Amino acid sequence: MKISTIGSGYVGLVTGAIFSEWGHEVICADVNESKIEKLKQGEVPIFEPGLKELIDRNRTSGRLKFTTDNKEAVEHADIIFICVGTPAEERIKSHDQYLKRANLTYVGKVARDIAMYIDRPKIVVDKSTVPVKTGEHVEKTIKRYLSKDIPFWVVSNPEFLREGQAVKDCLDPDRIVIGCNQQEPFKTMRELYSRFPERIIETNIWSAELGKLAANGFLAISISYANILARLCDKTGADVGQVAKIMKADRRIGPKAFLNAGIGYGGSCFPKDVAALYNIFSEEGLDSQLLKEVMIVNDTQVEYFIEKIKEEVWTVGDKTFSVLGLAFKDDTDDVRESRGLEVLKELCRMGAPKIKVYDKHALETTREELERMGMKDGFDYNEKLLYCDTVNEACSDTDVLIVASESNEFKEIKPYHLRKAMTNGEMNRPSWIFEGRHTFNPTEMLKEGFIFYSIGRPFERK
Repeated sequence: MKISTIGSGYVGLVTGAIFSEWGHEVICADVNESKIEKLKQGEVPIFEPGLKELIDRNRTSGRLKFTTDNKEAVEHADIIFICVGTPAEERIKSHDQYLKRANLTYVGKVARDIAMYIDRPKIVVDKSTVPVKTGEHVEKTIKRYLSKDIPFWVVSNPEFLREGQAVKDCLDPDRIVIGCNQQEPFKTMRELYSRFPERIIETNIWSAELGKLAANGFLAISISYANILARLCDKTGADVGQVAKIMKADRRIGPKAFLNAGIGYGGSCFPKDVAALYNIFSEEGLDSQLLKEVMIVNDTQVEYFIEKIKEEVWTVGDKTFSVLGLAFKDDTDDVRESRGLEVLKELCRMGAPKIKVYDKHALETTREELERMGMKDGFDYNEKLLYCDTVNEACSDTDVLIVASESNEFKEIKPYHLRKAMTNGEMNRPSWIFEGRHTFNPTEMLKEGFIFYSIGRPFERK
């Protein structure tokens, strides 16, 4: 088949690369000229395990091409995937800071371009995460701007990709949702996903759109629930890891449940998707205080963590801090809504004189995002940061170490070597470690003489 993805971010680029790997002729389009030029030269502008190899192989074979011209992309394709961003935007004249609707400006622009350049019957697929009823608006927009009598069909085929595992999720999906209110496109979409016939779920378009938001909302509820349990564990002496283990043993909950306590969820999906779902409830006149409380817990979890740091460290102006983990999760360079960056911002505002930072993939994206945040906040966050190329560099000669995201790399650090590095060999010097994610064994850390705090995990502190 001939396929185009319009929007070449995480979703569009991975989707296009996978389809080309399956033998289809694919064009990935984007308005960002620098991004497209890099892709044409073999540079991948985002980090995602396995993605560069896919792109290199299929670009070389000629099955995968890149363009900034939406006309070229529309005319090429039998199936057009809309993969542009749908960021959250504040609702005007609202007293509720959590009421944020999805910005569909880019989706609308692509719909108009499709109407302008359509030259034969096509299937138009909403791949971006969008509010329910977006498909109707896409169809109306195309009809409104269409000057020819050419049939087209609008389908919802939401992505369920986890950053850091997006290629894997495409090659081995949990489910493939195809939503449409006409029967004609289903056969073609089934053929496109013929590798996974038993995983296809066919629905009307509204169910497909809402299903994606509902899934992310449910996962976010689980995370915030784990985090309020962690706060209770801090008060009572219970261990949130053991509590979660008991819960996961229930077959109705299951071993893969999102019950890992920490400093909250971030990234490009959960924050905006939960806000969008809350907004949809509001616009339909339905109460959903549950979703609002989920967002409140998430927003205050970093504050809760920072308060623990203040309690233990007391003064910050005479100490060097190190922060490990800047992306919102492991194996990505995406720092959107990163809890680690929120921790960094708070440390800067508290007057920390020097902060060493490390992330395997996200140093440059962190620098850029903090520069953008600094211009908005009127604060030069980067001024106090020392960007480190290795874990060892970040951990050496530092007073307070903060682990802000999960990483197998961090779990491999040996407590004795860490203590020696942090104290610069002066083993009687105090060293603090604060875990925003559960990485180390508390007993081992205390044995080595660390002053140690881990959310929701009790132990005898020194």
